[in-house]
Amino acid sequence: MFYLIGGTPRAGKTTIAKRLSGELGVPWISTDTIETVVSEYVPEDKYAELFPKGVVRKETNQSNDLMYSKYSADEIKTLYFRQAATLWDALVKFIECEFRYEHEYILEGYHIPPELVVQLQETYPIRSVFVGRENATEALEAILQSTQKGDWVLTKTQNKETFPKIAQMLSVFSRDVRIEAEKRDLHYIDIGADFSKGVNQAVQFLKSEDGVRHTL
Repeated sequence: MFYLIGGTPRAGKTTIAKRLSGELGVPWISTDTIETVVSEYVPEDKYAELFPKGVVRKETNQSNDLMYSKYSADEIKTLYFRQAATLWDALVKFIECEFRYEHEYILEGYHIPPELVVQLQETYPIRSVFVGRENATEALEAILQSTQKGDWVLTKTQNKETFPKIAQMLSVFSRDVRIEAEKRDLHYIDIGADFSKGVNQAVQFLKSEDGVRHTL
């Protein structure tokens, strides 16, 4: 079985993966790690096309303040989606190889879209869930309450006025993920204000038979 956890950044995907891994004894990996490996082997003349978010990050000196003052929430969301698509072939190959050796794996990351999950379900045993934070106010509160070490929002933001802009991006990102998941009869959970409850729902769903394919 392969467990796929997709959705917006900062919606608990890593927490869900770690918890599920501990309960099932199945290894997990972040698609961010796969992205880092793949990006090292991309020709320089193709990098801007395949990793547009990475290019913008460099242009804005890794600063959320600069990035979110220059680009809108919808524009940044689009950068994420375009960069995610770059990894699809690598993710398919990863699952193909692990399936051949009869390994189970948990993959989590924003690079996993509903479209790819449906494609993989045609060949492999897949359980999936998508998570988001569609309420921008709740997303902002989660940012302000974060104590996560190395949090990319906190470490790359100096101006507190940038936080609502990031929360708005997370909201529109979540909305699009929910819409695409519902179109394909895939399960979506809005983490909401009660983070622990949302994580628990996602873990229990992935452990259930309904995790194979289900709509909320």
